[in-house]
Amino acid sequence: MRIMYLEKGEDLENINFIMIKDMMDYRERNEWYITASKLKLFLDSPLLYKAVYIDNVDLSEIKKSSALEIWAMVDKYLLTPMEFDNEYCFPVGSLKAELIEHCKSNNIPLEWNEKVDDLKAKIYWDKKVLTDAQSEVVRWIADEVLRQPLWDNQTKYESQKELISKYDWLDIKGTLDRFYYDEKNNKATIRDLKTTSQMYYNNYAGNTQFYADLATRDPFHYKLQMALYVWLVKQNYPDVKEITVIIDAVWTSDPYFYQAILLDTSELETLWETLIIPLLEAIVKMNEWNQMLVETSDRNKLCANWYYKLWTEDCIQKDFDRIPPVKDDMSTLANNNDAPDDFDRDSL
Repeated sequence: MRIMYLEKGEDLENINFIMIKDMMDYRERNEWYITASKLKLFLDSPLLYKAVYIDNVDLSEIKKSSALEIWAMVDKYLLTPMEFDNEYCFPVGSLKAELIEHCKSNNIPLEWNEKVDDLKAKIYWDKKVLTDAQSEVVRWIADEVLRQPLWDNQTKYESQKELISKYDWLDIKGTLDRFYYDEKNNKATIRDLKTTSQMYYNNYAGNTQFYADLATRDPFHYKLQMALYVWLVKQNYPDVKEITVIIDAVWTSDPYFYQAILLDTSELETLWETLIIPLLEAIVKMNEWNQMLVETSDRNKLCANWYYKLWTEDCIQKDFDRIPPVKDDMSTLANNNDAPDDFDRDSL
């Protein structure tokens, strides 16, 4: 990644924000920490990082992304079911008779001539009621994941495990979806649940598109995230001898295909040195010198980033992407001065 420094006078007043509402809560919870999400955003666009985490732009009216909403529901339903129950409700029906029957079945007191809205208020309280479509996705994903032996429902993982450590004067924080530490053998397991729309089969790669992306360009920087988690585990468990890192990916469309992917821990440890430390140093420089770093790399890498919705100069296409004409093999050979002597050009 090539970056350049831009003086403070270059301001962000032209940014039009269309951002997920949950980002506001995330920003408040992690104001004093460097997290994987912050590093990912900085890697894709220092301009957007500065807007969100240094300039603290107002995100209170930002519309929530439906894809991220599904991810949050699935995450809580599988990993922290009590939180899910406190925040969400599956619909019990839309007809008054269905609502009354639900109240009777669950010993909810009824009053004479209650309206549908009154019954819904008794049943749902202030919880968010999932739509029928959302309910189907969450339940089908859960069924698919939980029937998979590699999901490993037997091990007593800690869910949403928070680990914090210092790098220089920076506080680094990670929240691991599932974490298990074998104290007897000093072995750790990190598992991260990912919902994706990229689980279709890629004939060229011979695997799913999610796997192909993760193995090559890694558009969502999942390896960066896992590298940060590996470092945090080593800091918090100094006696650890072995760390296993697994991504549990599941498709958000029917048939909700599940894939467990084992990452190379040695590669992740290398990423800490080659990628994360330079990012941390650049972030420190931005904060201390009150300068803005603007990435000069290709805009197209934002195509797979949630934060593409935050429109800055980074996100606006300045010119057409052009596909050059492709010549077939015979045309190429016919115009090649090095063609073999016995090649019959007139036959083309």
